[in-house]
Amino acid sequence: MEEECPMRPGEDLLDNPVEWGRQLIKTEDHDPLYTGLWRWKLRGAGGDRGRRDLIAYWSCSNRGGAWRLRKHQGEEFWTWLHTAAVNEVGPDTLGVCALPRWPRAHERRHWRGQKCVDSVAWLRERFPQPEDAVRSLEDLPGQVNLAAVELAVTHWPQFGPWIAFKAADMLERVMGVPVAFPNSITTLYRDPRKGAEMAGPLMGHLTPQGVTERLLEEYRTMCAPPGGDRWVNVQEVETVLCKWKSARNGKYWIGLDTRDHREELERWGAHDLLACYPTPAA
Repeated sequence: MEEECPMRPGEDLLDNPVEWGRQLIKTEDHDPLYTGLWRWKLRGAGGDRGRRDLIAYWSCSNRGGAWRLRKHQGEEFWTWLHTAAVNEVGPDTLGVCALPRWPRAHERRHWRGQKCVDSVAWLRERFPQPEDAVRSLEDLPGQVNLAAVELAVTHWPQFGPWIAFKAADMLERVMGVPVAFPNSITTLYRDPRKGAEMAGPLMGHLTPQGVTERLLEEYRTMCAPPGGDRWVNVQEVETVLCKWKSARNGKYWIGLDTRDHREELERWGAHDLLACYPTPAA
């Protein structure tokens, strides 16, 4: 008799988007990178080092690569990021990681080729100190909101709406910048909108915006990770819907991102950041 495959975390809740999302948030697999960087910052690795980590991550969305790049300052940082952009000399040749090429996350798969190289040159010219790219967003005039951050970031070559949203989200969650987000956000972007459309029939045939509002109501007394300094809001709901959609399609399970991130950080030797990461859901 064949053994049954063990049930993965959250698999029994896939027909219940509300409770599935609640479990996701509690495990911090919601955004394990945020938890890792936030704890890392508390241990004294914030400030300009943290800002360099963010601009490196926003460029290639590779956790280990960003950790390695943030070690460098000023012109040296841009030289290393240029090397990653050209991608002819791999991390293995440079002795920093046993990988033949500098990786890009799926979400930043278009950050490659000459346009990618030109993007680094553009940033390098405008922000000789790489941390100033992040600081320019922290210092936006007036009340900082998602629209203002998106307008600034999408002005950077090869930085589109998705990475602009992540920049705003990480400014608020990791750097503590009070960025305001509209509650209609889940209907503005494709993946959370698709997730809300899939969840609607399971939640009383709600519209996508109705799904968002229902989740916001259900989670209104949950503390938002990683700092627990505010209640869960639309940022977390956006990620719940994206990941729930992937889980329903068999491409994700609760704990997968934490596991993959930890493996990646181990590969790069990022033991200081690894020590700050959450552990995968059991």
